[in-house]
Amino acid sequence: MLFRSLILINLLLLAWVVSLQCSSDEAYVRIWKSSGSDASHESFTLSADGTVVYSSPPLNGDGVESFEVCVPVSSTSIYTLTLKDSNDIWSDSSWISLSDINEAVVLRAFMMASHEETYNVALYTPVPKRVSWAHSTSFSSKWKDFTFNDETWSSSIVGSIFPPVQTMYFRKYFTGITGMAAVTLMFLYRMGIVSYINGVEVYRDHMSAGEPSYSTKATTSYSTADWHGILRPAFVAEAPRLILAVELHSLSTPSINTFDAYLLYHAGVSDSNLCFVSPMDVSVTTDKFANPSATFNFLHSFSSVLSSSLPASVTATFSANPPLVNGIRLWIPQDPSLAPSAFTFSGVNPSITLLSVTNQTYSESVWKQWYIDPPLRYNSYKMIVTSGNGNTVNLAMQFLVCNEREVAYPLSTYIFYALYSTLDLRLTSNDVSNCQIAPSLPDGLSLDASCTITGASRVTTSPTTFTITGVDSSQHVKGTVTLSFEKCQGSLYHVLRTYRVSPNAEFYHIRDASTGEVLLEAGSGHEFPANKDHSDYLCVKAASFDVSIDASTAYWQPGSYLFLYSVISNTEEELILKTRFDSYLEVPTVYSFYRNSINSFESWFYKMSLLPAKWFDANTEGWREASRGTFPLSSNQIQLYKKTFTIDSVEQVTGLVLSVRFLFGCVVYVNGIEVWRNHVIGDLTSASLSTETYSELTYHTISLPGRIVSEHSTTVIHNGANVIAIAILANSTSTQRVSLFDASLRLMKQSESHVWEFEGSMESISGDASNAFDLNYQTVIESSSCSSNSILLTLNNDRREWVNMVQIQNSHSKAAPAPVSFDLYGKNPEDSEWTLLTRVRALHFILAYQKRSVFFINNRAFNQFKFVDFSVSGCSWRVQSLNLYAVTVMTPPSSLTYPSATTVFTGIEMEALTPENEGLFNYTIRPSLPSGLLFDVNNGWITGVCNLIVPSTKYSVSAKTILGTTVTVTFSLAVQRCTGDRGLVTIHYQAQSMLNRFTWKLILGRGATGSVLRSFQPYPFTMNGYIDFCLPEGVYTFQPHIVNDDASLLGYTLSVDDEEMIIETEMVRSASQVISTVFSTFLPFQVNSTRWKVYQRTDAIPENWNLPSFNDSQWSTYQAAAIPNSGSVITTYIRKSFTLLGANEFRVLNVRVKYAGGVVAYFNGNRVARFNIDEHFDPDTESIQIHDPTLFSKFHVILSGATVRRGTNVMSFEVHRPYGSASSDPFVFDATGVFGVDDCATVVDTYSSMDSSLGSSDLISLFDLDPFTSVTLPTTSGSFVEWEVENQEGSLWNAFNILSTTTMNYLQSYLYGYASAGQSDRVTLLSKNVNIQGGVKQPLMISSSENRYYRIRHELVSTQSSQVLTGLLTAYCESPASFCASADGFPSAGEDQLSYASCPDGFGGYLYRVCSGGVLGSVVTSRCFANKDSKVRPSNFSYPKPTITVIKGKAFSMIPSVHGDYLRFRIVEGTLPEGIRLDLFSGELSGMTSAVGVEAVTIEAWNTLGSVKTSVEVKVDLLPMWMMICVGVAAVVVVVLVIVCIVRCCYRKCISGKSNMDIV
Repeated sequence: MLFRSLILINLLLLAWVVSLQCSSDEAYVRIWKSSGSDASHESFTLSADGTVVYSSPPLNGDGVESFEVCVPVSSTSIYTLTLKDSNDIWSDSSWISLSDINEAVVLRAFMMASHEETYNVALYTPVPKRVSWAHSTSFSSKWKDFTFNDETWSSSIVGSIFPPVQTMYFRKYFTGITGMAAVTLMFLYRMGIVSYINGVEVYRDHMSAGEPSYSTKATTSYSTADWHGILRPAFVAEAPRLILAVELHSLSTPSINTFDAYLLYHAGVSDSNLCFVSPMDVSVTTDKFANPSATFNFLHSFSSVLSSSLPASVTATFSANPPLVNGIRLWIPQDPSLAPSAFTFSGVNPSITLLSVTNQTYSESVWKQWYIDPPLRYNSYKMIVTSGNGNTVNLAMQFLVCNEREVAYPLSTYIFYALYSTLDLRLTSNDVSNCQIAPSLPDGLSLDASCTITGASRVTTSPTTFTITGVDSSQHVKGTVTLSFEKCQGSLYHVLRTYRVSPNAEFYHIRDASTGEVLLEAGSGHEFPANKDHSDYLCVKAASFDVSIDASTAYWQPGSYLFLYSVISNTEEELILKTRFDSYLEVPTVYSFYRNSINSFESWFYKMSLLPAKWFDANTEGWREASRGTFPLSSNQIQLYKKTFTIDSVEQVTGLVLSVRFLFGCVVYVNGIEVWRNHVIGDLTSASLSTETYSELTYHTISLPGRIVSEHSTTVIHNGANVIAIAILANSTSTQRVSLFDASLRLMKQSESHVWEFEGSMESISGDASNAFDLNYQTVIESSSCSSNSILLTLNNDRREWVNMVQIQNSHSKAAPAPVSFDLYGKNPEDSEWTLLTRVRALHFILAYQKRSVFFINNRAFNQFKFVDFSVSGCSWRVQSLNLYAVTVMTPPSSLTYPSATTVFTGIEMEALTPENEGLFNYTIRPSLPSGLLFDVNNGWITGVCNLIVPSTKYSVSAKTILGTTVTVTFSLAVQRCTGDRGLVTIHYQAQSMLNRFTWKLILGRGATGSVLRSFQPYPFTMNGYIDFCLPEGVYTFQPHIVNDDASLLGYTLSVDDEEMIIETEMVRSASQVISTVFSTFLPFQVNSTRWKVYQRTDAIPENWNLPSFNDSQWSTYQAAAIPNSGSVITTYIRKSFTLLGANEFRVLNVRVKYAGGVVAYFNGNRVARFNIDEHFDPDTESIQIHDPTLFSKFHVILSGATVRRGTNVMSFEVHRPYGSASSDPFVFDATGVFGVDDCATVVDTYSSMDSSLGSSDLISLFDLDPFTSVTLPTTSGSFVEWEVENQEGSLWNAFNILSTTTMNYLQSYLYGYASAGQSDRVTLLSKNVNIQGGVKQPLMISSSENRYYRIRHELVSTQSSQVLTGLLTAYCESPASFCASADGFPSAGEDQLSYASCPDGFGGYLYRVCSGGVLGSVVTSRCFANKDSKVRPSNFSYPKPTITVIKGKAFSMIPSVHGDYLRFRIVEGTLPEGIRLDLFSGELSGMTSAVGVEAVTIEAWNTLGSVKTSVEVKVDLLPMWMMICVGVAAVVVVVLVIVCIVRCCYRKCISGKSNMDIV
C-alpha cells in the first residue's frame, strides 16, 4: 500500500499543472496528503506570522488528496505547518508533501509526536520558471558579477526555443534573504552549464574544470533538454542583492536552443535548526538489513538487523540531482536500545568515510543529528552499523542540507615553533560546540569541543590546512586554519605580553631593522583579551631588529608589560627586555637588538682533559667539534671550548651578553683577553679546581664591555672574526666528567639596562625596592628621615651586569624633591668588600619626571648593587625611578659643545644650556659663573636666574669621559637687561594636576607653520609657574598642547610689566584642542624705560600736537619718573611716536597708565580714553578728584577705528593737575602699551564699579583675567553681574567670552549695554542660548548690535543650581572673510555687522554704519546724544545760497548758518546727488559727484528743544558759468566765421564762372 502511494504521488507530480492563479500578495502552495483508515482523526493547518491562513478540510481515508491554495505572503516567507491528530499520531501510511509554484517539493514530512507537531516551510521563489532574463551570445569580462552592466544585453522570457549558438550567457537579478537552510537551483538544458551567484560558482555539469571561455566546449550532453540542478546550503544566497548568472556551452557545433531556470529557498527544521530534510527519493540496497526501503521512506517504519549479524550496511542512491548532503539524522525509537551504538557513514565512489561514531546513547522518540563535511556531492551514501545496545538494531534516517556559517580564528595562517610555541587558539565566536578537525593535529596539540586548539607541537610540520567543523545554536559551522611548526633557523625569541584592562589601547611592533618589515606586532585594532597573558614565539633571521611600543593613552595599565626573552632551550630563557609604555616617565619607546651571534645548541670546538698553552687563541688544530648533549666525557676536571663569531661594525656595539651553562667554575676569554671568571682563583693550570658549586644547573648570564678602560685601555672585540674561549672546571678531578656545557652570545646594539629580575631590600626608605624599577609613574620610593638609608639589589640566578651609568628620575611633585646626592656600590658574592662605582653630588632638577644620568668608569660585572645615603636639604625626598645602564665604550663619547656665545637676561630664568653629555662626567667650569647661575657638575647644565649685568666673559668647561680621557670647550656668556629691540612677555601657567602631561611650543610668526624657536616637554614641575620670553620685536605664537585627555585643565596668561598687565588668558582642556595664542613683543612704550616727549609751558598748545605729523623736536625728553612737577602749568602734554611696518598685523593696543590727576589719551589724534576729568575740559581744567598715584588705569584702542597706519603713529596723553594739589607736588605719569595681534584679541579695561545679585564681593575674580579664580553665582531669573568701565569715553569691542572650568549647558545669556554712565535705557547686545564648555574660550560675537558702552549688565539663566564663572572677558575679533574695510574713522566689520565711531565733542554715545555687501553704509547718528541739555531752540537756518552750484568731478564744501546749541542735522525730503554728503553734526554739505543735474532737498536742524528747516537746490554743472559763457561766445564766433567763409567761397565761384563765359 505504501509503495503504491509513493508511486502515485510521484506520477501525480510529474503530471501536475498549476491551475490556480494567485495575486501578487499571495503565495501559491499545493499540498499532497496521504491518509490511512483513520483519516477522520488527522488534520493540518498552515500559518503565517502567527495567523492560520489555511485549515485542511475533512480528509478521505486510504488515499492521496491534493489541495491548491493561495495563502497571504508571510513577512519572513516562512510558514508553520501544524500536523494534528485527535487520538495520538497519524497512521503508519499517512504523510504530507508541499510543493511551490515551480512544482518543486518544499517539504516532505510525517507525524512522529503525539497529538500535534509543527514544521517550518518556506514559500519564497525569487526566480520562478518562465520569466524574463537578460542574455547575450558575446563574452564580457566580469559578466557574472553583480556590478556588471547588462543594459546592452537582450531580454526575453526563457523557456522558449532560441536559435542555435555555441555559447550563451544569461543573467537574472533577485533579492536574497537570511534565516533559511537551503536553496534549490534547477535548470532546463541539455549540454554544458556553469551557474554562479554573485560571481561564485554554485553548479556545474558537462563542463571540464577551470574557468570557461567562450570557446570552451561541453564535455557531453543529455539526449534531450530536461531539468537538472542541485539542493545546497543557503549561505550562497544570503546577500540582499544577488545576480544568478548562467553560461550554456554546446558540443562541437552550435546547438543551444533551450533554457529555463528557477531558484527557491527552504526553511530549516526549526528556527534553531537550520537544516532542511531532503525530500528526494532514493533507491536502497543492503547486505543484511530487513525491509531496507523503510530506512528512508518518511513513514513510521524501520529497517532492522540482528545485533549478532553486525556489521551490516544499507546504501542509498539518489535517482537524479543528488543534494549536497552535509548532515544526517536518525529517528530514535521508543526503546533507545534499538538504535545503533556505533556506525560509519561514507560517500560511495569514491569511498570516503565522512562520519564515524562510537559509544552512542540516546533519548527515546527524538531525532539525533550529526553534521559532516563532504568533499564532494555524492550520488550514493553507505551506512555501516557496527554495534548496537540490544539484540536488534532498527534504522530510520534522513539526509540533511544545512546552512553553514563560516567561523575563523583571529588569523588564517599561523607559524609556530615546535617544542616552544604554546598554543591557545580560540575562535572569534564563542558559541560553537561539537567541534571536529581534519586532518588530525600534530602530536602535543588537542582540540576541545569549542574548537580551541591548545598545547605545543612535539614535531615540525610543513604548512597544513586544517578544517574545523562544529555546530552553534542554529546551524552547521565550518572553518579552516593553516598551521606550520618550524625549527628556527635564526634566533628564537619569546614575546610575552601581560595585558591588563584596555589592552586594545596598547601596541607594540617588532621590525627588521634594515628593511622595516614587520616581524610581529599587536597594532591598532588588535583584539587580545583583557587580564590575560599572551605569548608568541618569533624566529629572527635578520641581523638586527627593533622593538617599539606605543599606546593611544598616556601609559599602559599597571602590570601591563612587554617581555622579550631569548630562547635558550624549551625550558630556559634569557630576559633581554622588560618594558611598558609610560609617557609621563618618558620610558624609551624603541629598543634595538642584534640577533644572537651564537645560539644555544650550536657546535663548539672542544678539548677535554688538557690545558694547552694559548688554548684561548684562534687555533683549532687538534680540537674536535660537537654541541650540547654530544660532547664526550673528560678524564679530569678540565673542559675547554672555543668558537668564533663575527662583528661587522664594532663601532655599533655596546658590549657582550654571554649566557654560559655550567655548574662549577668558569673562565672566559675573548680574543685572548680574559674578560670574566667565576668560582676560579689564580692562574689557570692543569691543577686548577672550582672553588664553589652552584646548587642548580642552568645558564648564567654576564654582560661585558667591549673595551677594558684603564690608563692603557685594552680593546676586547674588533671587526671581523672574534674568538671566544671558555674553560669549565670541576671542583675535583673526578667529580664532573660529563659535559654540561652550552653557551649563547649576543652583542648589545645600544645602551641597555637589565635590572628586572632581582631581590631587593631597603633601609629607612618607604615603598618597595621594585617601585624604582617598575617603569610605572604611579609608584615611587621616598623617605622623610634624615638617617642613613640604602637600597640593596641582588640579581636573580647570580646574573652579573656590567654598568657604567646610573640614572635617577624625580617625581612630578616639587613638594618632595629628588635627592641631591647618593653613592653607588657594586659587589659579587665572592667579594669581601663593596666597590664604589660613583659618588653623585649636587644633582639639580628643573623639570618634572626629569631623568638625570651620571656616568662613571667601570670594567667589572656585578651581581649586587647598593644605593647608599640618598640625601637632600630638609631630609624628605622622593625618587620616581632608578636604573643602571651599560653604555658603549667602543667609540668616543659625544663632543662637549655649548653655543659659542650666549646672552642671559637679568631677572629671567635663563634657557638652560644643556650640552650633549653621553659618556661625560665630573664637569668643571672656570671661572665661576655669575651669582644666581648654577653649574651642574654631573652633566654640565647651566641654569638659573641672574640679577646682575655681566659683560661678555669667556668660560672653559672640562669633563672626563668614560674612556678615561678629558674634553674641554670654551664659550662666552653675558648678562643684559631685556630692553631695546627686545620685549619681555611672561607666561604664567597653572595646572590642576599632572603638569607633565602638557607641552608647549614657541613659534616665530603668526600660526603653527612658522619656525619653532623653543619647545618644552614637559613643563617645569611646579603646578604654578612662569615662562619668560625675552624676544626680538616681532610677532610670535605660543602653542600649548595636552598629551592626552586624562590630563587636567591647564590655564595660562600672557603679561608684561612683571605680570602687572595681563593681556591674554587661555585654557586648554583636551588633546584635540588646537590652542594658539599670538602675541607681539613690540611694546611701543613701557613703564620705567620709555623716553617721552613732554610739553610743560604756559603757551597755548598747537592744535595738531597729538597727530603723527606734528614736529615735537623742540619738546623736552624724559623718562616718566624724571618728568618735573608742572609748576604753574595745569596740563602737561606727553607724546610717544613709534613706527609700524605692517599696520594690518595689529588689532588692538592695550594700555595701562599711571596718574594722580586727570588723563586724556589720543591715538593718532583720536581721543580714545579719558580718566578723572570732566568732558568739557580745557588746559586749565583740573581733575575731578585725586587719583591713587600707585594704581594704573587700563583701556584699549581698536586700531582700525583709530586710523592706525603704516609708518609713524603716535600715542599722546594730556595729564591734568590733581584737583586742589600744590604745584610743587611730584608729577605722576607712566604708561605701557601692548599690541594685541591675535585674530580675536582680548581687550583690557579697568572698572569703576561692579555689582551682582549677590553683591560686589569677590567680583574682581571675574575681571582679573586669571583662569583659576572664580565666582559662584545663582542661575535663577534676575541673577546678574554689572560693571562700569573706568574709561569715561566708554569701551568698544565686538566679542564676549564667558569662561568656566566646568561645563554648563543650556544657559540663556543676556548682555545689555548702556551708552552713557547715567542713561537708564539699555541696548540688548546678546540674547541667545549658549553651552559653556569647561576650559574652552568661545567668543560670542555681538552681531548687528551697538557695543560702545559705559556700563554693561550680564544675566545668565540656567537649569543648573549655580554657575561657576572664572571670567567675563571682552575681545575684538578680526572680521570674517566677508567684511567691509575701515573708512573715515570707522573700523572694519563683518557682513551685517555694525562699525562704530565716537560722536563729536559735546555728544555721548556713538555713531555706527552697517556693513552690507562689502561696503559700509551711511552714518547713523541716532545713538548720539548731547551731554548737556540744550538751552537755545534752533532758528535762522540757511545756506549762503538757495542754489548751490557744484562742478562735476570737483570737491566742494558749504557750511550753513544756524542759531542753537547741541545741534544735529538730517535730510527730511529729497536726496543729495551721489557723492555729496551732509555732516550730521555741523550741517556741512561737501563731497564730489559725477552726476549732472539738479536735486532739491529739505534739511532739518534739531536739538532737544525743537527744529528748523531750510530748502536748498544742489545743481551739478559740467563747467563753471563763466567758462560756459566763454564757450558759448566762442561757438557763435565760429559759426559766423564759417558763414562768412561759405559766402566768400560762393562769391568767388560765381565771378570765376562769369569770366569763363565772356571768353567763350
